[in-house]
Amino acid sequence: MEPEITIYSVMACAPTAPATALATAMMVFRRIPQLSLFIFSGFEFNISGKLGTSLFAPFVGAIDRATGAITVNVESFIPKNMIAAPGGTTHYKIISAGAEIDFEAETFVEAHSETAILPWDATATAVINQVNTVTPASTKPLFLALGLEFYQEVNGSMYSLKNGAYNP
Repeated sequence: MEPEITIYSVMACAPTAPATALATAMMVFRRIPQLSLFIFSGFEFNISGKLGTSLFAPFVGAIDRATGAITVNVESFIPKNMIAAPGGTTHYKIISAGAEIDFEAETFVEAHSETAILPWDATATAVINQVNTVTPASTKPLFLALGLEFYQEVNGSMYSLKNGAYNP
């Protein structure tokens, strides 16, 4: 049971420190022989602010192993209707990351994308397309992560809502 706790604590850090978290995760995974990577399908990084209960806009994630493109496409949506945001939210951004991990060599290739800070209002967004490119034709495990970050605007300055419930 201890490795599961360790994995959660490492993976919970990934949205804010992808390189460090992935390097640490590789050390954890070495201790877990025969790990099935399918357990990460639908994995939630933040148990208190799950993506599945925060983002309701239609999106499609894809991994093109041949080109190394790890993408997420979000259809146009109304933020106030399709994002369940914490109290005090005035803005948000959508973030994604793609990673190619070589657990045996303890190396990784990571790329990430994010939107600009967008208003959490009743105006429809543009379509959002994020591409995170790793090594083309890689034979290593590939991962796609998607997340939201919430902000509050105060006197023209943006402050990340770091209450632990949503933004870790």
